[in-house]
Amino acid sequence: MKEENSTVFESIEELQSFLNQNIPYDKSRKGIFDLEDCHFKFDVNFENAKRVISEHVYFSNSVFYGKTSFNGIIFQKKANFDNCTFKKQVDFSNCIFENDINLFDSKFQKNSSFIACEFKGKVNAWNMSFSENVTFKWTNFRSKVNLSDLKAKYGKVELYGVNFEGNAYFYNSKIKNLDLKKSVIDKGLFYLGAEISVIKRETARIIKNEFLNQNNRIEALKYHQKEMIAYFKELTTNIFRPNSLNSFFKSLGDITILIINFISNGFGLWWVLSVIFLFTSTYLMFCWYLSNLNLTSSIEFWEYYPKFILPTHKFGFIENTTPDKYANLIDFFGRVVSSFGIYQTIQAFRKFGRF
Repeated sequence: MKEENSTVFESIEELQSFLNQNIPYDKSRKGIFDLEDCHFKFDVNFENAKRVISEHVYFSNSVFYGKTSFNGIIFQKKANFDNCTFKKQVDFSNCIFENDINLFDSKFQKNSSFIACEFKGKVNAWNMSFSENVTFKWTNFRSKVNLSDLKAKYGKVELYGVNFEGNAYFYNSKIKNLDLKKSVIDKGLFYLGAEISVIKRETARIIKNEFLNQNNRIEALKYHQKEMIAYFKELTTNIFRPNSLNSFFKSLGDITILIINFISNGFGLWWVLSVIFLFTSTYLMFCWYLSNLNLTSSIEFWEYYPKFILPTHKFGFIENTTPDKYANLIDFFGRVVSSFGIYQTIQAFRKFGRF
């Protein structure tokens, strides 16, 4: 959009004069709140213009150069904010949209706030981009919301405590940090093709369950892994701030289990890692076992190693050897390691049947 083809407002006085001359305030008059294809070169606070807007609202293709606030405005008819550019902070907090709203293709270059909004109609907001943080905390979506192709690669998308009464679509979105904690989901969230770099445990759990509800086990497995990784980070962050000694040892135990499960098969997703773990761990155990045998003659290593991997092999299975006092104990732990490695390998190969 070229500035010379647009309406340019250099000051609040110019905007107020335009509003007084062109915007129908009398409810008996039919019209639209038309500020389409405008450039606002200053901080704009539309709270002072009109608390309840009963006309159709058009801000399509407009550019806001300063801080912009629509805080608390009630939009009674359709609102168009598609293809807008907000160069500084924008505040839609406490707004009520009684009809549909278009936000698609808009760009938000600074922090944006939609706190405690009420969206009663459809939210058409695909291909939005946020250069910093955006919050929809405590917002209500009463109908369908389409946030597909959302681009928020540098900030946080906060959906804390959001109420989704209709389906919400986040297809192919690219999000650095997402928070869905305490959100209420009546129908479904759709994240197919989405990429989320930083994710807390509760958010990963919610998305995992949504994929399971959609019978998409493959994507659910990915978020199960993210959930476990997030839990590990949570435990390691808080382990030295326990509420009690019992809490400390519980966290330490969970951390140990998570580490072992990760290195043995990547939480059930990486079969290659499980095979490497099985043969590496049993190889080391077998070498340790051999070092505690009194060998009367040389043996063929690769003849007995496969037998050692088999958990049901008998004690003293290597001929012409005399075990010392630790050999059988090492053999016992070797069986445990071998059994665990085989189990983790089987689990990794049947990952699509886990849920």
